[in-house]
Amino acid sequence: MERLPSDTEVVALSGTSGGAICATLAWDGLVRHDRKLAIQKLREFWDAMAAREPWDRVFNQYLLGMIELRDVGEREGERAAPRLELKAAAKSHFVLYQNLG
Repeated sequence: MERLPSDTEVVALSGTSGGAICATLAWDGLVRHDRKLAIQKLREFWDAMAAREPWDRVFNQYLLGMIELRDVGEREGERAAPRLELKAAAKSHFVLYQNLG
């Protein structure tokens, strides 16, 4: 966002998973016409999410390794590691962003 020309108007953001969180944080600043707030919210989020403690870093590397093993197994036609999946129920209703504030 810092690299966008100042005369650029962002009219929409989208994403899934972490991208959706980032889109929401950025959009909050943008709808307030405050690009610096959008950048600040994104930085604060990623600073809070960063794996800084030794245990967090070890666990992060473990998960990345498991995902890589899964991907290698799928490329070779078999699963090399248990598949990591999240199950979610379908959302039955939606809330307009304006109504959250």
